[in-house]
Amino acid sequence: MNIKELSNKITLRKEKFLEINALFNSKSFEDAEQIALDLLQEYPNDFQAHLLISKIYLAQDKNSEAQLYSHNASMLEKSLKDHTRQSIEFAMQSDWVNAIENNKMIINSFPWELEAYNRLGKALLERGNRNESLTAFESALIISPTSKIAQKNIDRLQKSSMNQTNIGSQSQNLGQAFIQETGKTCVTKLVNITTGFDLTSLISGHQVNLNQNERGISITDQNNSKLGNLEPKLGMRLSRMISGGNEYQANITHVSDNNINIIIRETFKHPSQSLKSSFPAKIDMMNDISGQMIPYEINDGGKFMDLKDWSDDDTESGDDNVFTPRIPQLIADKSPLDDDF
Repeated sequence: MNIKELSNKITLRKEKFLEINALFNSKSFEDAEQIALDLLQEYPNDFQAHLLISKIYLAQDKNSEAQLYSHNASMLEKSLKDHTRQSIEFAMQSDWVNAIENNKMIINSFPWELEAYNRLGKALLERGNRNESLTAFESALIISPTSKIAQKNIDRLQKSSMNQTNIGSQSQNLGQAFIQETGKTCVTKLVNITTGFDLTSLISGHQVNLNQNERGISITDQNNSKLGNLEPKLGMRLSRMISGGNEYQANITHVSDNNINIIIRETFKHPSQSLKSSFPAKIDMMNDISGQMIPYEINDGGKFMDLKDWSDDDTESGDDNVFTPRIPQLIADKSPLDDDF
């Protein structure tokens, strides 16, 4: 579904719900029922439409029909929540292939589901599918024009240089290389991040430079712009190892607000350093992950930090502009169906 088709569907759904509510409030129940049933022909998985029809039948004392549509609404809502939970689990496991498939399944059944588009955009970006990722985030803006998550990622994609289109797949290959080789490897968080640096220009997988100085190691990007420093104890140790002839490669694994995580890999050990470990476990602020599976997509320390962006509990200000059908309440009806969705 392209952006225009999605926009038309969202607009039509909103108009139909408003029309049904107006008819319901004027007690034109039969007309409201017919339009609601027509709406279900277009959106058979719309649990809010099922719930609305249940209300209409209750107003006409058609209790058995009302119970049927109420049950349908509950089952469809449960299905959405289950798929959403599974999508989040896939993302936490960096299983982006299944995350993409699962979110597309949600969108196919519930094309108005904002968070599914945001999660899909994230998963596609992690796989290096930048154009599809951009479309997913733009679709999220159709659902909620002021979605901060969608706009933030659109801005990030547009700021990234066009020649980095395949950075995701390139970075994935780097991550796989870290798994396959047995070199000593660690993930660490930079300290003293450069004030004012535009972190949105950084992408997981980008290679960065290790620069020796009197205080240890500073980190610069490919334009030689300083990003920050290694933690002092680790930095001083690596500086001594480099002076002794060792060589290292570093790549970004995760970027978030005021945080940059990098992976450092020993690519060459000088004979004079053969008895020395680059990353002994006793060094603070550093994880010795030699021999473990650490593809860059894990985003390490930030994977839980960013979970809210891809959860089913997105309550950022701005996303309240999502159209949520209001289900009319019946006077003296004390059933659970009174709750608005």
